[in-house]
Amino acid sequence: MLRKLLASAALVIAANAASAATCQYGTEADFTENADVWTSTNCVGQISDPVNDSASAMNSYAGGNGVFDINNWSLNSRWEEDDGSYSPAGILSIVDNGDKTGSWMVDSWAGIGSAALVVKGGTGWAAYLLDMTAGLSGGWSVFALTNKGGQTPDISHISLYTTPEMAPIPLPASGLLLVAGLGGFAAMRRRKKS
Repeated sequence: MLRKLLASAALVIAANAASAATCQYGTEADFTENADVWTSTNCVGQISDPVNDSASAMNSYAGGNGVFDINNWSLNSRWEEDDGSYSPAGILSIVDNGDKTGSWMVDSWAGIGSAALVVKGGTGWAAYLLDMTAGLSGGWSVFALTNKGGQTPDISHISLYTTPEMAPIPLPASGLLLVAGLGGFAAMRRRKKS
């Protein structure tokens, strides 16, 4: 009986710990209640192995499928909370409100196919797939993260990872010839019927 009680208590504690590290995404309207990063369309909750984010960690996540099933992420910019520096200095700008929240902004989405904002604090990080159609700015918080004591940590750094925009695939010349040929064939059939 005691073993069952202890096992049940362990499950409850594990469930509570897991829910504390659950990320939430959404729009600006959702931010005060739900979202950890707006404007985002998906998220991956606290990742603690490795403890720090990197392009390698983003691309090798989920057995090599990558975070959000994208495995060609590269670091565009990283903001460090301790001194407010950016390294490298990409398109990202961060405002820290000092209460575990703030805002982010980018200069432009030109040439970018996908973008993910990574929030690091405590013993892990969370990644948010940004909705690039919703504008150039949004909000962030560390509420999806926990430290070793199970509390919400202070921000360590915020990173922007991007992928290159895919160039449109041109229709081969043979495809254009095929379309023209089919059009000519259809025109000849119409003439024969008349």
